[in-house]
Amino acid sequence: MLRQQVAGLLCLFLLVLVGLAGTYQWQASTVTSLRASINDLNKEKNTYNSTIKKIAELKKTKDLLDAKVKAIKQLKEKSSLAVHIIDEVATHTPQDRMWLTNLTQSGSTLSLQGVALDNATIAQYMQSMEESPYFKNAELANSSLMDVSGQKLKSFSMTITIVVPEKKADKEPAKTS
Repeated sequence: MLRQQVAGLLCLFLLVLVGLAGTYQWQASTVTSLRASINDLNKEKNTYNSTIKKIAELKKTKDLLDAKVKAIKQLKEKSSLAVHIIDEVATHTPQDRMWLTNLTQSGSTLSLQGVALDNATIAQYMQSMEESPYFKNAELANSSLMDVSGQKLKSFSMTITIVVPEKKADKEPAKTS
């Protein structure tokens, strides 16, 4: 009986060893398979690296071009604004009652110097300029009497704040169909 128990234990021990060896083989083959799969995936990933670099370069180029387009749009708006400012000044200046001698722009401030027939003309001009969508806060810096060919005229200087008017497309709500 002792021999049967020892033989049974020995068989059980051998069976456990065979089971452990089988499990080891199965896990070793799984590890080998997974390593091969990882290597294949890394190779595939490396083939995409050049594409990823090209995409990154294209994104940088796109960002640079977007910045340039934005700068060009700003320059167009500013040059367009200068044309509108000069047009507004010319439109609002009464040709038979006032003459501008100097016009300078510094940032959003427009400085005007000129000669007018009287103070009322200067006041009307300032009011007219403030009615323009491109100007606000017309302020008279000084006004003095001067003699030009025997005529008593008013020399003046003023500052006006330049405003960029809202675009009509921005004001109108979107139409729904």
